[in-house]
This record gives sequence, structure tokens and C-alpha cells, in this order.
Amino acid sequence: MDVFLRAKKGEVLCGDKYIIKQYGKGTLYILIDAIGHGKEASLIAGITSQLIEDSINMKLPNIIEACNAKLSGTRGAVICFVFYLPEENKAYYYSVGNISCLLVSNTRVVKLNSIPGIFGLKNLDITLSEVETTEKDRLLMFTDGATELKAESYAQLQKMNSRHLVQMLSETWTGQDDICCICEQLHG
Repeated sequence: MDVFLRAKKGEVLCGDKYIIKQYGKGTLYILIDAIGHGKEASLIAGITSQLIEDSINMKLPNIIEACNAKLSGTRGAVICFVFYLPEENKAYYYSVGNISCLLVSNTRVVKLNSIPGIFGLKNLDITLSEVETTEKDRLLMFTDGATELKAESYAQLQKMNSRHLVQMLSETWTGQDDICCICEQLHG
């Protein structure tokens, strides 16, 4: 697993967090980006992270629903959930907001779609999407502290390993926002 996590320049507390947990027969990857930065964003990211840790025995749609309910009345967060099941060669995902999530291999780049919105501001339609995975796929997730990747760059991404993908994204960070980038080979 390769990770780059930083608070906005000049700040100590970060509103971006990631969670990776064994979940049933697979692995659950979660990226949280609380709205804003600093102390309040860090608090919201921490509350969300703790709720997920406490709810890890629940079904994924129930965890997602609990996050939305818990964040009601706060500034909210954008969150991406990816549940990878190696024995099925599938990933199930649900993402709200501007977190980017891609499956990258030497033969393809698949962008996992996100719905517009913010956890905690309104009721969300919780329908998990699914995607087939391959033995060569790397899961790349990153918050909006990194520059969005354009489709024109996908051919270059296919040639990069996890460490290089995270390094490339970390170099786009301007320090104007918190950032979290994670990348892991799925069939490790």
C-alpha cells in the first residue's frame, strides 16, 4: 500500500482520512474528505472514521446510511467506499462527492463514478455499483487536494506502479487543501 496524506500547508490537523479493513471475505477501502480543512474538518473525519470502525460488522449499505445520518447537521464530508472481493474478481463501490477512484492496470484504466453531493446534507440513494477486477488492477483513490486526472493521461498511468502513481499525484498538491492518495495492488 502506498499513501500520501497531508494537511493543508500551515495546518497540523487534516480533514482527509483513509480506512482499510478486512471485511467479510474481502477488503473495504474508504476515503473520507471532510468539507473544508483544519480543526473542524479533522473532527468530522474522525467522527466518521470512528463510526465506520464501530459499524464494521454491519452490511455496507447500512454503514453508508449510518455515515449520512451521523453527519447530518455538520458541514459534512465526501466519502468513497470500495469493497473488493478477490474470490469473485469484483469490487462493489459507492462514492459521493469529488473523490476520484480508478482501477489501473497495464491494459486499462476504469474510472469508478461518484454521485454529486455531500454526506449529511440530504438523504442519499444507496445503491452499490459493481465492476469486474483483473489480476493486474491497482486501486487508486485520491481526494481533491490532488489534481484531477484527465483521460488523456490514462496511457501513462498504465505504465506506473502504485508508488509512482501516488508520487505523481503528490507532486500535483499545491498545499491549498488537505490531500490523501492511496494506491494498492488488489491481487497482491
